[in-house]
Amino acid sequence: MARVKLNKKFEKYTGTPPPNGSRFYLTNRYGETVMSHYPIHRDPNSLTENQKVSNGEFAQARQLADAELKDPVKHAEWLQKWHHAVTVEGQNYKTLRGFTIAQIRKQTCLK
Repeated sequence: MARVKLNKKFEKYTGTPPPNGSRFYLTNRYGETVMSHYPIHRDPNSLTENQKVSNGEFAQARQLADAELKDPVKHAEWLQKWHHAVTVEGQNYKTLRGFTIAQIRKQTCLK
């Protein structure tokens, strides 16, 4: 992602710059205009069997994590585990949801 300094006239411009069909787009993030490229999506038919299994496991872990984080008691437990992992163990998880998904995936996939 590249920071872009536009003329005053186009400062708040977002979207695909002309000519249409460009691989890049402009967006405002944290008060700055940045240029990024559109993601290249793979054809689902080109995925290997292992990739399909991994994607399914991740989707299942994500659903379980979201369900657990909606429960206030479990949310507090996960928050405590996340805080311990980040501060004491030095693990690098930026969000509670990401930490929860990773831990649930480890628990369910290793069985």
